[in-house]
Amino acid sequence: MAFAYSGAPWFEPRRPYTQSFPDPSVIRIGSTYYAYATTTGGAYLPVMSSTDLRTWIARPAYNPGPPLNSDPYFNDALPYPARWGVDRPVPGRLKKVVNAPDAAKVGSTYVVYYAILTQVGNPDRYCISVAISSSPLGPFVDNSTEPVVCDPNPAGSLDPAPFVDDDGTPYLVWKSEGVVGSTPTRIWIRQLNAHGTNFAPGSQKVQLLETTLPWEGNVIENPAMVRHGGRLYLFYSANEWRSTDYAIGYAECASLVGPCIKFGPEPFIASHDNRLGPGGPAPFVDTAGRLQLAFHYWNAPYTDYPAYPDCERNNTCTTQGQRRLRVEAITLARTAPPPRGLYLPFIRKDAP
Repeated sequence: MAFAYSGAPWFEPRRPYTQSFPDPSVIRIGSTYYAYATTTGGAYLPVMSSTDLRTWIARPAYNPGPPLNSDPYFNDALPYPARWGVDRPVPGRLKKVVNAPDAAKVGSTYVVYYAILTQVGNPDRYCISVAISSSPLGPFVDNSTEPVVCDPNPAGSLDPAPFVDDDGTPYLVWKSEGVVGSTPTRIWIRQLNAHGTNFAPGSQKVQLLETTLPWEGNVIENPAMVRHGGRLYLFYSANEWRSTDYAIGYAECASLVGPCIKFGPEPFIASHDNRLGPGGPAPFVDTAGRLQLAFHYWNAPYTDYPAYPDCERNNTCTTQGQRRLRVEAITLARTAPPPRGLYLPFIRKDAP
């Protein structure tokens, strides 16, 4: 379970941003890509756009109306998270904890699902909410009075990711935190209603994955689904997020309700050179039909945030610990249809 770092370099409107951008998700609308992340640089929900997957521009400023309209640089795409989330006794506007947002276009509406802190304790407890907008840039509005889902285990539910299937039906995948030593962390899926704003009446959640492999440690999280080449894949990250053991895995699913078979005994993307602890995988299909994977990584040699928060400007603390965005093109190495049950690895290729 990763945490937001509000002291990251300022998410300055209309400027290229290359600093902390954890738990990314990416959607494509036409020829433009939109990226979303956990709270960073003064925004509950930072949103960037790109047309080439290399240069990412922070969302423009806008007037959110009172009482936030005194800031001429305001560009937070989620100005008011769910009211039922708890407020921390900290200075400034960002009193709630918003984690791991993921967006989708459902019909003509854009939805963002996210986890929000609902209880401070040991452990902290998170639940999942949803906000909507008419634009991929937001602002997103959350008028909910209760969570969409909040699993009964002590730490609750995190890492929601909406997935819209080829027929337009939306689903939600997410993680239940579990209890170390007694209940494993698990990945679930459930069909959403036609608007993508809550679960479909009569639908039931189905478990897709749980911690089973040695490299995963006690945690499996950040699920994200994609269809490509006639196959259905479920990406995830696992292990301790503030370590070099954190890594990315994936499974191939026979259907939306499983079964899902994990790829091999080792992670798909692990720590390498100057990119440590990769996680938060977000698969998507680019304009050329290629499968791309967005994820974050720690800039070596760090695997944690700075011990002090004086990093508000883009040129300050840029060599300190941050989780940065990377996008890689991935292709499936297969020359002939494999025997049933055989799952071959992806070959990673740097995005052009």
